[in-house]
Amino acid sequence: MGQSITQTSLRPAGTRRKGLVGFGLVFAAMGGLFLVMIFGPMALGLIRSRHWVSTPCVIVNSNVEESHDSENGSTYRVAVRYRYQVDDRQYVGDRYNWTVGYSSGYSSKQRVVAALPPEADATCFVNPANPAESVLNRDVGWEAAFILLPLAFIAFGIVSIYAGIRSYSPAISDAVSPGGEWLRRKVLSGGQAANGFAGVWPAPAKDRGPRELRSSTDPRTQLTGLAFAAAIWNGIVGSILYFGGVWSHFSDVFDIVGAVFMIPFVLIGLGLIIGTIYSLLALRNPRPVVTIAKSILRLGDSVEVRWRVEGRTDTISMLNLTMEGREVATYHSGTDSDGRANTSTDKHVFERVSIAHVSDQMEIANGRSVLHLPERSMPSFISANNRVEWVLVVHGDIPNWPDVKEEFTLDVFGPEAKGASDADGH
Repeated sequence: MGQSITQTSLRPAGTRRKGLVGFGLVFAAMGGLFLVMIFGPMALGLIRSRHWVSTPCVIVNSNVEESHDSENGSTYRVAVRYRYQVDDRQYVGDRYNWTVGYSSGYSSKQRVVAALPPEADATCFVNPANPAESVLNRDVGWEAAFILLPLAFIAFGIVSIYAGIRSYSPAISDAVSPGGEWLRRKVLSGGQAANGFAGVWPAPAKDRGPRELRSSTDPRTQLTGLAFAAAIWNGIVGSILYFGGVWSHFSDVFDIVGAVFMIPFVLIGLGLIIGTIYSLLALRNPRPVVTIAKSILRLGDSVEVRWRVEGRTDTISMLNLTMEGREVATYHSGTDSDGRANTSTDKHVFERVSIAHVSDQMEIANGRSVLHLPERSMPSFISANNRVEWVLVVHGDIPNWPDVKEEFTLDVFGPEAKGASDADGH
């Protein structure tokens, strides 16, 4: 049974699997390292200070401390000193909260300092086991939301590792749609094309009759993937923007160079959101089911094609069925810095045959036509770096809504040669 799968790369599955696993490991490791280094001390401090004793204190001085460098510009932190007394002994503390280091957002920190003028009374929290250790504010502030960034890296890494482990299909098997069962088996068993594109592997001798093509692509899977990618991507970008000072109380000036640098990432995030909305709308689309009168297609054949559309066919204003012959070539051009081969893929439609073009609602819902395959053309073919594929495209035009578009990859064999009728490998 065919699937609406269109591949644009012939990279071996083993290479892709290793690449996904390696990519995932790097992402997860980066997220884990960042989580431990930045949020480890914060989390440890928050946990330890939960049972510290609240103690009256007096502010000695407070100010917004600035750190400046040529690459990152200015960042800030609340610097405060306060004195308190435990068991008739006086101590001086200087920890405001458990946030590590400096961050952007001057005005928010200035408001904190303004609320802590010298000689003001306050309450600090003191470690009863070590009175010299204290903190003025043990609440979890907005800075803790920055934990979403390393968690997003870890989650993305885990998903990539899982996807890499799951992609275990052999290289050529992965490069062909499940619509090409016979041709895929022939390639995997070591079959070779003896005469270039002319008469590539004779088809099986026996035609098994009509064949139904029903898409196995679940639009909910696509929606889930896009939604997950949009959430991860925009979570990361949004956290960077927020803690970079763009939205910090709507008053801080964000570095113009950083803002320009972030524009492409914001646009990608918006594109993922739009794609998610588009996929959500497409869930309501009708689904086409196509039946080919023959299970074996050869160049020069005239084959009846039937279709029916399941769902709300009244939304489709025009239905087009087309058979396309596509040539896909993968080129290698040197290696990258890691020693891996640089590859690029080029796709060319060399044949386009119209099957049906209908606007009548009854014909859209249930119709038939004839596919005339050209005799002088290229049959299906597969090799390490090239392939020729034939794809039946169903396109339903829905005004003001995502269109219906399904693709079914089919094997098309060369004209039957004399003496080749039983060359299926008995």
